[in-house]
Amino acid sequence: MQKNISLPLLLFLALILAGCASTQIESIAKPDSDLLNYDKILIFCNFDNLKYRIRLESEIKKQFERNGKTAFKSSEVMPPLREYSEAEYDEIILSKEIELLVEIKLLNMYSSSGSTSSFMMPVGGFFLGRGSSEVKLSVDFDIMMYDTRAGEIVLKGTASSEDEDDEFEDCIESIFESLAEELVGKYFSASKN
Repeated sequence: MQKNISLPLLLFLALILAGCASTQIESIAKPDSDLLNYDKILIFCNFDNLKYRIRLESEIKKQFERNGKTAFKSSEVMPPLREYSEAEYDEIILSKEIELLVEIKLLNMYSSSGSTSSFMMPVGGFFLGRGSSEVKLSVDFDIMMYDTRAGEIVLKGTASSEDEDDEFEDCIESIFESLAEELVGKYFSASKN
């Protein structure tokens, strides 16, 4: 019986102790476009920070692939160690047969101290606890989806994400996961309208 109580308790603790980012996306899709017609997608996160660029591109790629699309990260297709001419860029798009370019730009990032909290709970004869000063992170992104065959923008929007956790890196990770899930969810819901 003790084991049956421990699993729900651990799941409850994981929920309380883990951060959960939220993302809101406002976008407009071109009325006559069907986003589900694009099977090969290039994800380009236009960030100066290479580490964050790779992490967000990886999250978005993972979400598209879970939904049956072929996705490429720009950080792998076009390594950021050099500049590319427009002709080289076009050649890469053609060689990979990219149909849709998804570009994410960082607009704003705000960080502040969140609440100070502590949490203690008896577990198995000892106390499990956490006390910290939380970091609250809010990030705004610009989103654009570009049809490479027709040469036109088919979706334009902005996303606002926020998270509060005891580590800045944990906030970033949660925000990137939330943005990727919401973006791909928005992509598929826009296609069904």
